[in-house]
Amino acid sequence: MKPRGPVPPLIGYAMAAVAAFGIALAFAFVLLDYPLEWGEGRVFDTARLITAGDPIYCDIRQLPCADLTYPPLYSLLVAALGKLFGLTFTTGRAVSFAALLWLLFSLYRIARISSDRLSALVAPAVFLLFVEACFYAGVMRPDFLSLALVLAAMDLVLRHTSKWSAALAALLVLAGLFTKPHALASVFAICIYLAATGVALYHSLRALRQRPVGFVPIYFLVSIVWALATSTGAGAAPNYLLELYAATALASAGFLGELRAKPWDQAVRLDRRAAAVLSVQVVLCLVVNPWLGLERYRSNQKMWSSRATMVPPLRSAPEPILVEELGVAGYTGHRLFVNSFVVTRLSHLNQWDEDPFLAFLRRGGFSRVVLREAPADHPTSLQRERFTPRTLEAIATHYRVSWSDGNWFVYEPRGDGAR
Repeated sequence: MKPRGPVPPLIGYAMAAVAAFGIALAFAFVLLDYPLEWGEGRVFDTARLITAGDPIYCDIRQLPCADLTYPPLYSLLVAALGKLFGLTFTTGRAVSFAALLWLLFSLYRIARISSDRLSALVAPAVFLLFVEACFYAGVMRPDFLSLALVLAAMDLVLRHTSKWSAALAALLVLAGLFTKPHALASVFAICIYLAATGVALYHSLRALRQRPVGFVPIYFLVSIVWALATSTGAGAAPNYLLELYAATALASAGFLGELRAKPWDQAVRLDRRAAAVLSVQVVLCLVVNPWLGLERYRSNQKMWSSRATMVPPLRSAPEPILVEELGVAGYTGHRLFVNSFVVTRLSHLNQWDEDPFLAFLRRGGFSRVVLREAPADHPTSLQRERFTPRTLEAIATHYRVSWSDGNWFVYEPRGDGAR
């Protein structure tokens, strides 16, 4: 009689269903033609500058100037695709989706080093249980390309010990770092793993009983530390936890792999309870993931439900325009004049003089100002992060609402300043 496994077969099918939904959700976001996430606008504008042959770096003291939020590697790929297929949000998101597939393959290969095939499949499946990860895999941001590059380096350095593999892994790590400035936990994990291996080798020469510390637990613990350190910063979002998602996926695959390697009736009680908890979570994800994922999808649809009315007038509006959501600039055919969140942070730190910007705003220099979800005289907490009080006051005083559907507020200069 075949021994009972660590989780019922039905849970495996449920996990596969949730993973399939995650991939489908990411692909659905890729196909939407309008901006989905704040950071997309900065990537789009950088790709637009590259495509046009314009400089991508600028002096923030001389406007227009939008900071280069991310290193340009991801934007270079988007621009290259844009030259072939046209620069759209969908074109750029294709890079993220391809990186997701690459990342899932790397997770499987890394897990396969110490697990059987079925257990190794748990790694990509568990990663897709994190529905927020599936959203970020469908937007135009460098997060997934960065993580895919570093995981590919992990896969290479764990499977091969030759000089060429080490050199190639180092190049992949550097590329991953240069793609997104927050992908450091993986690099630390690699360094600690190699150092621990070196220490274990030294101790093995003196005490053969000592074993090297495993890679996955170290990666997981370092990712926890890094997630705690970075996820509390200003502007932090679930994408800051992608490293922890990947580490959790690998640790889960290793856990189930160890359970499958021995008879289930010999498993300790704590292992059985852990397997039960994982099974319950998978079942819950069957309901929660579609609920959260589709809610995110529909909320974006609702946000842009009036785009057929809103976008054409904005496309014909003279330069420059000021936008709260950075992607609105590129989506309506305008350059990104300034990254309001960054200059607001710099202003609060007394590292940017906003007086010239305010003077330009007050004299009606912007043909349109586009805010999201609330007007300038009743700002949301998010708008107060993206604009200084003086900026919001200047918009409310010197501009009037010319169009709104409750989701978007389009302002134009008051009186003779209207254009």
